[in-house]
Amino acid sequence: MSTTTNNYTSQSITHTTEAVDIFYSSNGVKQIVCESDSTLNYLVIVSDAQVVIDVSHLAWSQAVIHAIVMSSWAPTSLKFTSTLVESKSMSNIHIVSFCTPHSDITVDGNVIIDPGISWSTWNLLEQNVLLWWRMKLRTLPVLDVRSNDISASHGAKVDRIDPMQLFYCMSRWLTREQSTQLIIGSMITDLVSHVQSDEVVRPLIEMLSNHVLSCIWLSWPQIQAPSNRSHRVSHHLHSIQPKPSAII
Repeated sequence: MSTTTNNYTSQSITHTTEAVDIFYSSNGVKQIVCESDSTLNYLVIVSDAQVVIDVSHLAWSQAVIHAIVMSSWAPTSLKFTSTLVESKSMSNIHIVSFCTPHSDITVDGNVIIDPGISWSTWNLLEQNVLLWWRMKLRTLPVLDVRSNDISASHGAKVDRIDPMQLFYCMSRWLTREQSTQLIIGSMITDLVSHVQSDEVVRPLIEMLSNHVLSCIWLSWPQIQAPSNRSHRVSHHLHSIQPKPSAII
C-alpha cells in the first residue's frame, strides 16, 4: 500500500532556467512565474498522481514546456494552466499521455490570454499515445483568448505505434519487444530533447522507457516468444520477393 503526499511549491524564473519535476505516486500543486526577459525549459512527469500546475508569463518571457503523463495502477490527472498576463511572450506546450493497459488518465490543458495582450505566440498540443486497447482517457485542450493581436493554436491527437515502423524494425532482425522499445524510446527522447543536461536526460529516457514497457509486457504474455515472431516476419519478406523469370 503506497502513501501519497500533497506538495505545494512556488518558483519564480528570472533568467534562462531548466527545470524537471517528477510526481510519482505523490500529488502536488506548483505555481511558476516567468518574469520579464526570462526563458524556461520545463519538463514535468506525472505517474499515478494528481497534479496541478499553473504558469504565469510576464513580458518578453519564453517557455518550452513538455509534460509526460502515465498511469499504471492509480487514476492520474494533470491540470496544466498557462496564463499570459503581459505582452510580447512566446510559449510552446506539449502534453503527451502514454496509455498503457488499465490506464486511467485525465488531462486538462488550458491557455488563458488576458485582454490587451499583443505580439505573442502561443501553442498547445495534447498528444495521446495508445499502447493498448483497454484504458480510460479524458482530454480537452482549452484556448481562452481574450485579445486579438496574438498568434495562438491548440490541438489534440491520438497516435498508436505505426505498424509499418514495427514491421521495418522486425525485418531488421529485432524482436517485437526490442522494436517496441526502440520506437517508444525514440518518442521519449524527442520529448526530453529540450533539456540540455545529459546527466538528467539519459537516466530519464531509460526510466520512462522501462516504466512504459513494463506496463505493456505485464499484460502481453505472448510477447515472451519473440524469436518465432521475428522468424515469421523474415520468412514473409523472403516469400514476397519476385521470382526470377525463366530464360529460354
